[in-house]
Amino acid sequence: MEKFTEMINAIAEVMENNLPFAFPRIAVGIIFGIITAVVIIGGIKSIAVVCEKLVPFMAAFYVLGCIVILGINADYILPAILVIGIITFAYSTILGWSYYGERAAEYLLGRKAILPYKVIFTAIVVLGPVLALDLVWTIADVLNALMAIPNLVAVLLLSGVIAKETRHYLANLDEKDTTEIPVVRR
Repeated sequence: MEKFTEMINAIAEVMENNLPFAFPRIAVGIIFGIITAVVIIGGIKSIAVVCEKLVPFMAAFYVLGCIVILGINADYILPAILVIGIITFAYSTILGWSYYGERAAEYLLGRKAILPYKVIFTAIVVLGPVLALDLVWTIADVLNALMAIPNLVAVLLLSGVIAKETRHYLANLDEKDTTEIPVVRR
C-alpha cells in the first residue's frame, strides 16, 4: 500500500489542474474509490479484465505523447495527451499493487485478512487525492520500511542456515557433480 497513494494523488493532481474543468480532489477519490472497490473485490480476474481494457489506451496515449514530444518543442506539448497516459498508467499500477498487497496480506495473516485489506486499500484510494503530497510520501516511506521488517527478521532467523550452506559450498568447490543431465528428444 506504499505507492498507490502517490498514484491516486497524481491522478487527482492531473485531473484537477489539466482538464478543461476543475475536478475536485475528493470527487476523484470517491469516484476512483468506488471503481477500485468494485474491481478489486472481484479479485484477480476482475483486475485483469479492467487492466486488459486500460493497457491498450495507456500504450496508445504514451506512444502518441512520445511522437508529439519528438515532433514539437516541449514547451508546447498538448497537456491533454502526459493526462490520459498518466491517469491510465497510474490507475493500472494501483490495481496491480492492490493485488500484490492482497497476496501478501493473505500469506501473512490468512484469508480473513483479504476483505479488511481491500476496504483499507479502497479507503486510502478515496483519501489519497486530498492528502498533502509530503504526507503521501511520508506514508509511502513508512509502509516501505514496514515491508523491510519481515525481510530483516527472515534474514536474521536464516543467518545460521545461510552460514552453514556457505561453509559447505566453499568446502566442496572442487567436488564434481556426476549427475547425468537429461536430454529431451522429440
